[in-house]
Amino acid sequence: MHSTNKFFLPLLVICLVFALSTGSNAKAQKKWGGLETVPRFDPNSRVFGSPIEEKGTANIPPRTSSPRPGASDLGLQRPVSVKRRGFDYYLGLSTRVYYSSNPTIQAPGATLEKPAGVWLNNLHSGFRLGSYNWGQAAFSPYLGITLTRFDQFGDKELDFPLNTLGLYSFGLVQFQNGWAIRSGLTYNQDHDGDGNDRIYNDFYPGITLLKTFSLGKAISLIDFGIAHHFTDSKFNLTSDELDRWELSARWTVLTQLGRWELSPYARIIFSDYRKGNNHNRQDFSREVGLDLEYPFTKYLTANFFLHYATRLSKGGTYSHDFNRFDGGGGASLNAKF
Repeated sequence: MHSTNKFFLPLLVICLVFALSTGSNAKAQKKWGGLETVPRFDPNSRVFGSPIEEKGTANIPPRTSSPRPGASDLGLQRPVSVKRRGFDYYLGLSTRVYYSSNPTIQAPGATLEKPAGVWLNNLHSGFRLGSYNWGQAAFSPYLGITLTRFDQFGDKELDFPLNTLGLYSFGLVQFQNGWAIRSGLTYNQDHDGDGNDRIYNDFYPGITLLKTFSLGKAISLIDFGIAHHFTDSKFNLTSDELDRWELSARWTVLTQLGRWELSPYARIIFSDYRKGNNHNRQDFSREVGLDLEYPFTKYLTANFFLHYATRLSKGGTYSHDFNRFDGGGGASLNAKF
């Protein structure tokens, strides 16, 4: 596959240049309801590390190919000895079509709080820059990029396409007792999908503490994270009023039913804002969901999901509450070089 790598790397560079070459001074034509949650509140829209399973010593359900953290990248394997040199390159494509009861995340009663179909396409790529023994722990650094396109259909009033560029860098330290620490930097950039005008930037450092343990024949993962978002939005009186601290917790269970991989999860986020119209605003977001995957091969996977998310907000000038149910499916194609 090394020859294939020569083709994909230039393609990735071209996509990155295209995403960055936008007229940042142009006005966005349409507005999403709270860009701080679109699309990043969906944990499955981000990629951290390898989408392909790496064999470890723990009894882990096979990692398939959805754009979610790979098993080994969440601390699910217990390192004994890892390679000290070399790196891995990952590339993936995914597409999803699903129903959403509130795709633009509008407050209850808002004119645009209505259902629509969503078509999501994602290109994600990343490098693991080796793995290194640190006594009783193992350390791996990662770099990566994601390009995502959101399109709505079924209601002309909700025709708000969105392009998102994501860049990330983090280090993962895994311990033999099932604990892991992930710390890094993430940058997101949103563009109006019609004119490709840049409408939102989000840069945030963060650190996450993870713990894995057996739950019968399943593997359970609990993580706790803290991050600070530095933002720039075209939709606010002050460009940085979406700046915020975020505390999050998530519980995921990974198990199998035949060849199917089931991943129910629950997630909460507490957000604290201090600037502009969001002065003294505090949000409490909750999400529960079920992801199912069926691997046709090591590289090609079908996936289905049901997610429900809600946010309660207080303070600030406007209401930022929302409720949203998403359900649908798609396919993913991933490769490791």
